[in-house]
Parts: sequence; C-alpha cells; structure tokens
Amino acid sequence: MSASRTTSRTTAAAPADFNVIAELGDVVDVGLLADADWADTVLDTLRPYRPVLGRSAYGRLEVIATLPATDLPQATRTAMAVLADVRRPDSSPLPAYSLEVLPTHAFDHRTRFVDVPPLLSVPEAAAALGISRQAVLKRIETGALPASRIGSVWAVAAAAMPSPPDDGPDTASSSASAPTSAAPAGARA
Repeated sequence: MSASRTTSRTTAAAPADFNVIAELGDVVDVGLLADADWADTVLDTLRPYRPVLGRSAYGRLEVIATLPATDLPQATRTAMAVLADVRRPDSSPLPAYSLEVLPTHAFDHRTRFVDVPPLLSVPEAAAALGISRQAVLKRIETGALPASRIGSVWAVAAAAMPSPPDDGPDTASSSASAPTSAAPAGARA
C-alpha cells in the first residue's frame, strides 16, 4: 500500500485546462474598457491564456481566461500570478475583487454553450432574395423578415429566409397571367 502511495505522489498528473473568471478593480475601472490601447495591452499580456475582457454583472472589469494546471490549487495560484500583471494605465495594481476557478468542462457545462444557427448579414440576405440591401432593411423594419440586432448590425437567421420561388413552368405561366401593379416612379413600396 505504501508503494502505491509513493507512486501516486511521484507521478505528475496530466495538465488539464481550467477557466478563470475574475472581477478586477473597482466599479469605476470598467471605464478602462473604452481605452483601446489599454485593452490591447491587457489582451497581449494575457494572450497565452486566450483572454476575454468585458464588464461583469456587477459592473466591474471581468477577465475570463483558460490556463493549464495539474489541479485546482495550482490553477488558482497561477491565476493570481497571471492577474497580478494586469495594471491600470498609470501602472498601479488592478487588484482581484473576486476569482472563480473551475475545470473547463464544468465551465462549458455551466454556460451551456449552444450552437448558433446559421446567420446571414443584410447583404447576404439581399443576394439570396435577389433584392437590394435597402429592401431587406425595410422588410426587417416592418417585421416581414425576422432578424436580430447583434451590436450595430442586423443578422437574419437562415431558417427565417423565405423559400426561393419554384422555377418550374407553372410559376412562369402563373406570373405571366397574374396582374401586376406598377407604382409611379418615386412611390414607396
């Protein structure tokens, strides 16, 4: 029994990935996110750990990063050491307010990442529908084409796109006999 204990102590555990979710500084420090140079510097400092910067639910700076470690205590110590390198623009420390460290598989389970459905930009939707970009925006505005705003752009779910018309002979003959209404130039559709 003592031999197995000795073996387990001398055999190093394989590194695993851990996710770190840290809130840094005070609420007023969240304004640092607007400083692109500062944000780039922080991202460069933490680049080996695939960082994401944002605002936490409590209004503080939030850093999420992934780092390798053999166990939770080592991951926590490493996180504290890495985060100590994050500083304000005046080089003063940006202390950790809260720190959460968990295995990446638990982080992924908690956040329950879901597959994002295929999305189309406004120009892509316009090309698929054979209409102008402005016509797509008008359809979005009127609700005729469901879309979501992501940041400053519209995204149209590919599943929400109308089916393309059937190019069979019945379509051509029915469209030829269907009455059309021509709007005067400059009239709104």
